[in-house]
Amino acid sequence: MNPQIPTQATFIYRRKWNAAMDTLLLSTVIKLRTGSRSNDDYLTDTVLNEACKVINLHFATEITCADTVSRLELLRVRCQTFNEVVSTPGVRWDLDEKLIVADDATWKFIFRTNPLAEAYYYRDEPEYSRLTTMFGLHDVKKEKKVITISDTTELIVITDSLVPYAPTRGKHVPSPADPDEVNSPFIDPLHWFTGSFLMSHRPILTKCRQAWLVELLEAWIQLGTCQ
Repeated sequence: MNPQIPTQATFIYRRKWNAAMDTLLLSTVIKLRTGSRSNDDYLTDTVLNEACKVINLHFATEITCADTVSRLELLRVRCQTFNEVVSTPGVRWDLDEKLIVADDATWKFIFRTNPLAEAYYYRDEPEYSRLTTMFGLHDVKKEKKVITISDTTELIVITDSLVPYAPTRGKHVPSPADPDEVNSPFIDPLHWFTGSFLMSHRPILTKCRQAWLVELLEAWIQLGTCQ
């Protein structure tokens, strides 16, 4: 393990938010959205306000609607980032140990393309099941096994995961080419906030669009100054 990489909590829990609040937020929003028969991740003000009320009552906090929008967008980024990590050639997700297994060259490649992936260096995504229920599962690799029945050959996806729609334990394959040496996995936080990144992560609502970016940027700046 690389001692230069902070713990997962350093990346995904900031300011007023903690693990239990994430669980309650996702569970509440999923329940309310299911009740409204919504088929996408657009949330009405009614749903957001109710989620705020539930969290504030349970944790005696003062979460606002803007806080909720910001946190949901951060959770969306976590979901997409983790899916990208486990879809990378050379990566294996050990569901029993809750670990992402990859060699050093593969990790370096992942860190260069997405610094937030460092959050999954020590363990997997703790809210994966709820995140996929909330935001959906896109382009995540699955190990496939060919099973022959009589004279017919069928391609069947095999998984023993208890997590709905989870990627299976994949076989380890050679990592992507890594021609450049990397002395540290940390990347300039400002480099992460490029046009392509912003375009690929649209906000859940148009309001409060900047809140989650500010929180992420502050987190990366703080991490960078600690090195």
